[in-house]
Amino acid sequence: MPGARAAAASSAAPTPPKPRGGGARRARPAPAAGAGGWKDWVLPLLALVLWFVSSSAIIVVNKRLLVDEGFAYPLTLTGLSQFVSALGGARRSTRLTRRNATTCMPSMRD
Repeated sequence: MPGARAAAASSAAPTPPKPRGGGARRARPAPAAGAGGWKDWVLPLLALVLWFVSSSAIIVVNKRLLVDEGFAYPLTLTGLSQFVSALGGARRSTRLTRRNATTCMPSMRD
């Protein structure tokens, strides 16, 4: 009866393919009350403008020192700029870490 099985298998309707990605999509959770607002776009925009202005100012000051004033040590100037940037980044990182720690552990407050 191999022919009967083959005929039965060919007459059965094919099963529809499963959707990719695990089936039904989950809905995104609703944002918490008070979440978002102006800080979501103003603070990143302010950081971008501040970075743009300070970067341009450093370029102008470096040009003035190297070309107009005749400062003959460009690597020293670049190293000093990187050192000041590292100090500013370390200070900012420390402030953020302390703020997060005092929020989670009130005993760490000054």
